[in-house]
Amino acid sequence: MYVVSYHPGYLQERLEVVSYLWQHNISADLMYETGLPDADHENHLDICAREGILYVISFYALFHVVT
Repeated sequence: MYVVSYHPGYLQERLEVVSYLWQHNISADLMYETGLPDADHENHLDICAREGILYVISFYALFHVVT
């Protein structure tokens, strides 16, 4: 498992997910950068496939509309 974020932030959330996976003896790593540029999404997944990482957990920004 590789835990990533395509938007800045979410480091605390990524750490919590990785910690949970580790507690259940699931091999996992996380992306420490703040976010990937849009152009790198496919390239990033290609790298994971090449490295034998079968699953990617992604955090996306949630936007709330205030009226």
